[in-house]
Amino acid sequence: MFQAPIFANATRLVSAAVFSILAASTAANAQGPAAKLRNIFTCPDLAERSLAQGLTHPLVQGYGGAFYRVSADLRDFYLYSRSNIQYFARLNEVLKSRDIDLTLVFVPPKSFMDAAFVPEEVWKEYDFDREMATQTYKLLNEDLTRAGLRSVDFLKLRDHFVEEGEESFFFLRDFHWMPRGSRATAKVVADALKQTEAYQDLNTKEFETEIVDAELLHLAGMHKIVDTLCTGPAVQEYMVRYETTEALNDLDSLLDDDATPVALIGTSFSDEINPYNFSGFLREFMQVEIASYAISGGGMESSVLDWTHNALPESEGTRFLIWELPMTAGIARFPEVTFRQIIPAVAGFCEADRQIAEVAYDIEPGGAVTMDLEELVPDQDHLIGSDYYLAMSLSESDVRSFALEISQRDGSSENVLINRPERVTSFSSLFFEMSQTQISPLRSITVKPGGEKALSGTLSLCRYGSSNS
Repeated sequence: MFQAPIFANATRLVSAAVFSILAASTAANAQGPAAKLRNIFTCPDLAERSLAQGLTHPLVQGYGGAFYRVSADLRDFYLYSRSNIQYFARLNEVLKSRDIDLTLVFVPPKSFMDAAFVPEEVWKEYDFDREMATQTYKLLNEDLTRAGLRSVDFLKLRDHFVEEGEESFFFLRDFHWMPRGSRATAKVVADALKQTEAYQDLNTKEFETEIVDAELLHLAGMHKIVDTLCTGPAVQEYMVRYETTEALNDLDSLLDDDATPVALIGTSFSDEINPYNFSGFLREFMQVEIASYAISGGGMESSVLDWTHNALPESEGTRFLIWELPMTAGIARFPEVTFRQIIPAVAGFCEADRQIAEVAYDIEPGGAVTMDLEELVPDQDHLIGSDYYLAMSLSESDVRSFALEISQRDGSSENVLINRPERVTSFSSLFFEMSQTQISPLRSITVKPGGEKALSGTLSLCRYGSSNS
């Protein structure tokens, strides 16, 4: 199985025949494991009572003891904007300028991958349309392809699970993927990246994956809620726990000091503290070391902010970046203010040929630093738009907030408040891209850091390299 990489990419357009319509998927699902299942818990007034337990979305029951959060796990429309796709594309371009290959792993909602476990009456009651879910996901992949982005095609992966009669991709009573879902995703990522030219230059190693616990009790917050609101069998689920280690076959393996070529960023789906073993399966299938920077409980932003600001400047030899992002929140909700930090952070502090202006600063707590471009740059007429970004070094690494005022010659200004995520322990820099909608040349930039510490460093206005401008 998995003879070809299941990807939407810029160089190989996938035939529309790959995307099966819902009717075909539903027919196949009828032969799957869920067809023989039923509601096994008794949960009177579950939707209403689950909200009283503190959930932000009502909980509904599926077949075989599966549960779904309405509008989170149970979705039929995947929000994204063309602007967000363009930001991902621009990030891809600036990564390419550093010889880093980007792969996006947008993990679909539970109801998309395990549609056979959702009773028809649930779809009807909450006015969700499975065909719309299929078609909107297909459109997303097509837009990613047009933007030159590589992303895992979970639609084809879902069809494979159905055809093979696999069990659920996700836990029944949790919103994370099972290790079998993690493993299948890692396999298609590896199959695709092993075909790239960059992969051919890597020194490969042998990794082995073993079962370390054939029946591990999986604990999740949803278990407690179901146990409180429902009657029936035990709510606990069990899983197979895997562990992947390098096979040290000779002395050279012990002495190997090659740089780690693959960085993995993401959420609790990828965090090595959790037993889903996504990074381990990637090691096994790619046959290279993986550096994981995934952060549980940090939302969509923490991991990528941490990697771009802290890990990337300190790492050498990174050739691939794999970014896992759950789609439950909707891609459209990924904040523009975060894109405007991570893209210039990849470009980094500017050398002399890309530096427009720079000021040194030394400020007391509550102070601000201003870069007067009318004074520093004789001709500001060209200082318009997202070709430019600020880069600020910080003498203290625990500054959590910044207030920016970006003034333009026509008297208008953009005021931005940046709050750093708590799950990232330190930042020694601030990067921020100028607005795409700016129509008048820059006049000045003022940055006021939060906190109660004196700060010193430099504030620079940089220009992207020619490939990113």
